[in-house]
Amino acid sequence: ASRASNCYLQCSHLPSVMPATVGLILLGVVRVAWASHAACAGTACANPASGAGLLQKSARRAEDVLSANRLDSALAHASLDDQLSLVREAVKELVSAKQSEGASTTQHPNWVPRKGDSDHESGSYVTWNALQKLHDEIENTSLKKVWADHEAAKADLDKAKQLVEACSSNYLNKDTTQSLQGQVSQLDKEATDCAAKVSKLQANHSQAIDKLRAFIDGVHLCKDFTGLTADAAKTAFEDMSTSIQENQKQFLDLEAKSATSTEAYTTEDTSCNATALSFEILSCELMTAISDELSSYKTCRTMQEEHLKTTWTNQSSKAEIRKQDYAAYTKIQCYIKVLSLTDAGEQQAQFGKCQDDVPTDDLDLVQPTTPDQADTTQLISDQKDAQATCPAATTTAKTTTATTAATTTTATTTTTSTTTTTTTTTTTTTTTTTTTTTTTTTTTTTTTTTTTTTT
Repeated sequence: ASRASNCYLQCSHLPSVMPATVGLILLGVVRVAWASHAACAGTACANPASGAGLLQKSARRAEDVLSANRLDSALAHASLDDQLSLVREAVKELVSAKQSEGASTTQHPNWVPRKGDSDHESGSYVTWNALQKLHDEIENTSLKKVWADHEAAKADLDKAKQLVEACSSNYLNKDTTQSLQGQVSQLDKEATDCAAKVSKLQANHSQAIDKLRAFIDGVHLCKDFTGLTADAAKTAFEDMSTSIQENQKQFLDLEAKSATSTEAYTTEDTSCNATALSFEILSCELMTAISDELSSYKTCRTMQEEHLKTTWTNQSSKAEIRKQDYAAYTKIQCYIKVLSLTDAGEQQAQFGKCQDDVPTDDLDLVQPTTPDQADTTQLISDQKDAQATCPAATTTAKTTTATTAATTTTATTTTTSTTTTTTTTTTTTTTTTTTTTTTTTTTTTTTTTTTTTTT
């Protein structure tokens, strides 16, 4: 049996199937040997001198080592709940076994390895070593991962909330829209100012035309020369010539003022029309830009709020699992720590504490609140104003290609030409007198002056 036990221990480094198989064979041999020897139990077998006692102790040691190795393998492949059950039962058995063997409660447990201790190859030691290895793995890896996952979950929830908040900065009040708003506001002011100026120039223009028309209608240069003497006719001609010159000067002055007012009015009117047209076109662009922003923002909020809800659902479920894992890890460590106690009463008290609920409040997650909707009141107001200014579709023709949206605008300016024709009649009288014959020759020359003003 001693040789068989040593053989088993030497084979323990092989794959798990081999020690298990060898162990079972050895146990069979040992049981056959037990059949022909007296039974050994309790303290009677603690330090057998020879014979059946030694054989039974060796067999029991081999079986203990086999069971301990099976526990080590089981712990390595078991679920966390199963690990907890295995550890609880293993600790319970170890404590019971040591107490039943009469181990001192004031000395260090003999399954804890000490220098020179012959029990370092026993099943108890192998079990203790497997449990201690599990304890260290939980302390150095498992629990750290629980807290790391907890922090990662909080970060994931914060990120999901930030994505909801980012919808405002990503889709509202973009630089292009703000630039359009500034241009539209400026063009609105310019269009209002120039409209008032055009109205004033139009009034001046109409007044100048009316004065010129009234002057022309009031010119009466023709005179009845019937029955006049030569002297009277001469005087009349001289008066007419002076009147014509004066009227012509006044006419030219009024005509120049009329032309100037016409040019000022038409120039400003053309410029103002262009400003108004630009104002309308940019208003249409602004209306479209704001509509796109509001639509994109709404879509973003819908998607990200749903993502936030889904993230919370997933993370809260994972948090519950983490709490269960944390409680299990803590209890496993608690049970393993029982083995470090020497007093039986302390062991029992510690074992009882390990069955209590483990606080997990520190692993609670706080459900993030959904951020408030952005204030889009001003945007909606600007959109309505732009829509009111945007002309009908027939005013603005839009040509769209695959990559560029170009707006083509044709502005037609009609220039009104006013032509005024003035006819001035000049009469020249020549009188020749002799002592015998008087001949009066009257030559009438008609001069037509045509002035054409084109703006």
